[in-house]
Amino acid sequence: MADNKNQILAKDNGISLKLHTKDILDTFNKLNNKTTQNDIKDCIELAITLHDLGKVLPYFQIVVLGNNNYEPCDVDKELNIYHSLASVLFINQEKLKEKLLNNDKNLKYVLSAIAYHHWKNSLEMDLRYGSEKFEKLLNYTSEQLVKNLQDELNELINGENDIIQLNKAMLQGLANGLSFADYVIPPYQLYWLPKRLEIDEEGKKKWILISGFLQRCDHYASFCEEDNSFIQKNDEEKNGILDNIEIEKLEYNQIVNKIKEEIKNKLTNKTEKTQDISLWQEEKLKDNNCKNNLILIAPTGSGKTEFAFLWSGEEKFFYTLPLRAAVEQIYDRATKIFGEDKTGLLHSDADVYLLGDDYNYERLKVYDVAKQLSYPVIVSTGDQFFPYGLRPPGYERIYATFSYSRVVIDEIQAYDPRATAIIVKFIEDIYRLGGKFLLMTATLPEYVKKEIEDRIKSNGEKHFDELNLYEEEKSEYQNLKKHKLSFVNISNKKKDKKIDFTIPEEIIKDIVSKAEDKKRVLVILSTVKQAKNIYERIKSYIEKNKTQNIIKDENIILFHSQFTLNEKQRIKNEIENKFKNPKDQNDNEGKILVATQVVEAAIDIDTDILYTEICPMDALVQRMGRVLRRYKKNFDLDKQNGTSKVSPNIYVLVFKEGYESGNGRVYESELIEKTLILLKDEGNDTNWQAYYDNLNTEKEKLKKKDDTIPDDNSEILMSEYCKYDLVKKLYEILNPNGKYLSKFYETLSLLDAGFMSDRREEAQRMFREIMNASVIDIAKKNDFIKKVKNLINRNDLNYTIFKKEIIAEFVISVPYWNLEKLQDGVVTQWIEQIEISDDNKKIVKLKEWCSDIFIVDLKDKNKTNKNDEDNII
Repeated sequence: MADNKNQILAKDNGISLKLHTKDILDTFNKLNNKTTQNDIKDCIELAITLHDLGKVLPYFQIVVLGNNNYEPCDVDKELNIYHSLASVLFINQEKLKEKLLNNDKNLKYVLSAIAYHHWKNSLEMDLRYGSEKFEKLLNYTSEQLVKNLQDELNELINGENDIIQLNKAMLQGLANGLSFADYVIPPYQLYWLPKRLEIDEEGKKKWILISGFLQRCDHYASFCEEDNSFIQKNDEEKNGILDNIEIEKLEYNQIVNKIKEEIKNKLTNKTEKTQDISLWQEEKLKDNNCKNNLILIAPTGSGKTEFAFLWSGEEKFFYTLPLRAAVEQIYDRATKIFGEDKTGLLHSDADVYLLGDDYNYERLKVYDVAKQLSYPVIVSTGDQFFPYGLRPPGYERIYATFSYSRVVIDEIQAYDPRATAIIVKFIEDIYRLGGKFLLMTATLPEYVKKEIEDRIKSNGEKHFDELNLYEEEKSEYQNLKKHKLSFVNISNKKKDKKIDFTIPEEIIKDIVSKAEDKKRVLVILSTVKQAKNIYERIKSYIEKNKTQNIIKDENIILFHSQFTLNEKQRIKNEIENKFKNPKDQNDNEGKILVATQVVEAAIDIDTDILYTEICPMDALVQRMGRVLRRYKKNFDLDKQNGTSKVSPNIYVLVFKEGYESGNGRVYESELIEKTLILLKDEGNDTNWQAYYDNLNTEKEKLKKKDDTIPDDNSEILMSEYCKYDLVKKLYEILNPNGKYLSKFYETLSLLDAGFMSDRREEAQRMFREIMNASVIDIAKKNDFIKKVKNLINRNDLNYTIFKKEIIAEFVISVPYWNLEKLQDGVVTQWIEQIEISDDNKKIVKLKEWCSDIFIVDLKDKNKTNKNDEDNII
């Protein structure tokens, strides 16, 4: 509570408006070298100085902040105008315009940045229907409010008090029914799009940067002010903390030496001097063309990650990947190069990962600082940033930061077409603001490259370069032949609209036989249901034929998406231990890993043989990459047994009906069909692609599709270059109007037309195309309630603890379309059964955290096994 009855608070912990505004200005002072245009700097500083004037209203001071001694003390609810909108009403726009050198456009951008810097969904009501509130303020005796503001901010506005005045002309118009948006253009929502169309590209850039830097500095200063110890510090100490909005990065030579030290630690010959280790990445980056916007196409395991670290130079950079497990791996590698004090981690469960089993709360600071975007190196899942390409409220904070940063997009092929389109648009936006990108992948879809070529250019010239190791070192990759494919065609039938995807017993026998021969066998299926079935049948076959002494039970592992987070981590550790990469030459135990596509990436394993259902060519390449990883160069599988023929080590299972057990739900059928055609082309002299394309109708193609499936037991020895080439061809031959690419082009067209997501949560859903729901098995009810009762007694209860203790232990994911069949209520009803007398607030919190977790009966066969689609990833 303020001691002075006229003092205006900005925070409920006693931070005054003057101090809060000063902290934000000091914070921006650490960033003002990130934008080179002086007029933009002036705009940002003025926006910061005036952005919270609306907090002067009595309702906000007394009811919201608890400043009970404040005067005037009228807390009429009709004067509860949202503070960011109210701030504009206390600005003398003529004086502000003079300070902006009479630039009308800059005036618009500054007012908009102020009015909408704290966007809330409820704001729309004041924008459209707030006339009664504005009329109340118009008739209110406001002289005391204006004087309070002038006294509070006198020092910061250099005594120019006349810039703070109640804008009665604007209030009169609002009271008469004009929309607030008629005076100050909202930067969000499609409804207001027509008002934004008049602004040119340069103006939009200014608008984004002014709003973005205001939001970024406001967020960071508020983050610092939430720490009570911050309030007690003197100005010099506070400035030291505010300096950390951008933590300084290592120098380039330090990064090079750290990478060389890590390589040396992995060498068997430790005597080699660090400075004598050569880095191909360093040599490539001596070419200036590789230092800016770049596409890098290189095989997995070739050193793309180290290339990205060096490409970033001494600039801030974000390293993005599609999968959390992969993000955690890269984060751990990045900390060894850049240090834990300079590396941040962001994904939906990053706090749980950082907390660790030892509950190290200090490590949670990494997560908090990463959320402020303050680390020079931030490793994250793509969904932390790319949904802002849909421009939901608050996107400017991200865009402003990326305008002076570098972004690495790794494994873009792993995103679905809609998400990929959003990423392409995000890259274009960041490029236009001044940021730089590195797109890295082993398999770049041609349609993505074409769109980037069309968008990243100026005056007709492209503004990015391409480094393709497959082409630069073509002979080396042509001579690396680790995988021989054999096709296993399975005749199956469709009955009553249901397709039988049973895998023949003969294949189960073959899998076990390979493991009995002391091989590591990887089996990848399209659906959880299929994976569970094959796992049980393998175990049953081994038990029936009494071969347990040859293949130990603990060496048969099942892995799929429908395990809890804790179970996934335990199984992942077990897999990486038993299937360690590279395979030890003394490892002579037979092992079988049955999995879904969750094993394709982010799990570092080395196997001998793969059985896989057919999948798109790029996914097939990823799966093959789990086999014989120990061989990096100059290896030819066909030459390993002298003159004897070498057996295949990749067995591709193709069902004649439906192709694979996902039956079009896991992968688009178009991708599967084109993959089969390409593989048939590779093993035959006939041009099957031309044959298929020349068929006149889809009906004719459907009738002849069996002709495009490779012959049973046909074999292809495939080089690494061949794999790269086939993936490239797959996306070249896709029909632009087909179902798959249509998703990509339609999404881009929508974004180009100005589409904006109304809410950040909606943008997240659109980007991730979330298909799964969180559920808990009803059989775990008693264990759940017992654990929650213990949790309530903890003094440190927060959402991170809840995720670690409850969600990671009990929650699994199932497809949304199962909910009709599986739904038995929501977990909040279990929370309601827990009696607690001393702290009802904890129950309210727990109910909120459980509100979207469903109860299911996983043992009810009538519910869970009704359709083939039930257990798809």
